[in-house]
Amino acid sequence: MKLTTFYQNGKIESGSATENTIGTVAYFSIDPQNIDCKNISHIDITLNEQDITAGDKGFYLISGTSTDCRESSVGYFRERRDLTHENKVQHMPIFGLCHGGKCFLCITTGMRYDSYTVIKIQNNKYTFILRFEINGELPYEPLSFELHYLYEKDATYSGMGREYRKYQLSHGFRSIREKKDPELDFCARSMLIRIRHGWKPVPCKIFEQTPENEPPMHVASTFSEVVDIMKAYKAAGIEKADFSLVGWNIRGHDGRWPQILPPEPALGGMDGLKELIDTARDLGYRVTCHTNSTDAYSIAENFDKNDLVIKNDGEYYWRDAYWAGGKAYQICPECALRLAQETLPAVRELGFCGTHYIDVITSVNPYTCYNPLHPLNKGQAIEKWNELFRYAKELFGGISCENACDHTLRDCNFVLYVSFFNGEIPEYVDKAVPFWQIVYHGIVVSNPYASTVNAAATGIDSILKIIEYGGRPVIYYNSRFVNDGKDWISDKDFTAHTPDEIQRTAKLAADEYKIFEPLSYLQFEFMDDHEEIADNVFRTTYSDGTSVIVDYNNKTYNIEK
Repeated sequence: MKLTTFYQNGKIESGSATENTIGTVAYFSIDPQNIDCKNISHIDITLNEQDITAGDKGFYLISGTSTDCRESSVGYFRERRDLTHENKVQHMPIFGLCHGGKCFLCITTGMRYDSYTVIKIQNNKYTFILRFEINGELPYEPLSFELHYLYEKDATYSGMGREYRKYQLSHGFRSIREKKDPELDFCARSMLIRIRHGWKPVPCKIFEQTPENEPPMHVASTFSEVVDIMKAYKAAGIEKADFSLVGWNIRGHDGRWPQILPPEPALGGMDGLKELIDTARDLGYRVTCHTNSTDAYSIAENFDKNDLVIKNDGEYYWRDAYWAGGKAYQICPECALRLAQETLPAVRELGFCGTHYIDVITSVNPYTCYNPLHPLNKGQAIEKWNELFRYAKELFGGISCENACDHTLRDCNFVLYVSFFNGEIPEYVDKAVPFWQIVYHGIVVSNPYASTVNAAATGIDSILKIIEYGGRPVIYYNSRFVNDGKDWISDKDFTAHTPDEIQRTAKLAADEYKIFEPLSYLQFEFMDDHEEIADNVFRTTYSDGTSVIVDYNNKTYNIEK
């Protein structure tokens, strides 16, 4: 397999990667001790051994595509304009290729956080590259990957998904059924209702906030209003509901992380929150909350610059200045674990119990921390995040997050949405496919897209997409809150400002619950196959033999057991 080394001084060397084949898997590994890392920019491995030309039969599979899309997608070898796409935003460290009688799934197993697939199309010739970024630093583990060859009925994107699932199950992942976890069981069988209570202006205009210049917080839903929502849901016939409170903390959503307490007084304070939690328990519902272990704002009482990630240029790493608390400095994962151990027990003592939500972690790739107080490479950062998830799961009973990058999914119960995908396919692929779901359905509960949240209000196409992708129904009150219109969750909001709105939204939620409650048993099965059987008609087949056929033309679905 062709290997090309690019040096920082512009020099380029060609060579080959040596493989060790056992059965149907070819293993490749480069020992960083054997290469001149301090002078290397990156190393490219050409994955297609044969020339690929527009018009050839076959397909390729990528995971991620772009910051806006973040979807598993398939492309065909058709005529396209010249382009190069570096697939740096990946849910999973995989790439699939079927061409010229060969089909394989590539799984990056070493330095996965510093590698990605590159798609090059020039004069309608296709080249696919696995790139390892070196940037003059010694890699902390071998540069390694595996090619899993697939044959006959497995030479499809579904077959690739089954293969990667098998790989993950052999590397520590366990199915929902195996775990026998009561909180995970409740998560799989219930409807999620997230309620954003309050927030300061987003985007913010004050980057470094103090108690004196802190913007006012908008109150959208008080704790007492949520009590009324819960009672309305029970009266509407929703037996299993999982309420998740967002922006319940001091100064609302993303207000003062890593400070969490006290519960925001303007929402009802400690007494109002206690009534809310007691009501949920009396109704047989779960109630959990949203916290954050990556962002830190200088206004927090426990803000400490010694806890922050430092980049290799000596500057503090911050995500952006978009959010309500101001400049979102990034907490080193090692310090994030310590802060969680310091702050989350008091949150648990409030009475929260169930699938707790920790923001962002499964949505971002890890970063190297050059802070001399707690240096971490990306692999170590992931270990700390996973340790944090395990700790919080033991504390609350379950863990959830968003966007489903699989480096921290092993102990995750649920992802709020697998992808930001809004239906727009990038030009270097041709269609979105539920590859992530084929891998993880039956292991992690999910909702497919940010746009399929609030499907009850959005319409039948969103409901059908959740059914096709084996999703869990999600309601989000006050989902649209960004001042510049760049909201990403659904295009329909749920609000509960009046008794009439509470009753109306409870009925909408109940209508969706009645659709999905009979399908909830499928959350415990693997998704084994997915195919388009006619134009806009899709069949999803599960490990128990159930087939679900979704017809977007006639707006119907059919279950064949």
